[in-house]
Amino acid sequence: NALYASGRLHLATRELGTARAELEKLVAEVPDYIHGHALLARVYSQLELRERAAAELGIVEKLRAADAARGVDSPAEPGTAPDAPRAVLGTRR
Repeated sequence: NALYASGRLHLATRELGTARAELEKLVAEVPDYIHGHALLARVYSQLELRERAAAELGIVEKLRAADAARGVDSPAEPGTAPDAPRAVLGTRR
């Protein structure tokens, strides 16, 4: 997805405001895109918006649970370890 790629690039270059805007647009357009929510959580965390980051991680967990209920494996966020979204807030399962 172009918005995901752009958001990831802006995050990597520390353009957090632009990354946030791109990823918020992405999850509004594709609300069940797990990777978009996970990356947006990371952006929110770096912007010190902990409650918003936690809310996005909650969405990630719900989407993963829905995938599991359908018997579908939710892939890890591209380029990260499977538990990376939880690591955003310094928590583990």
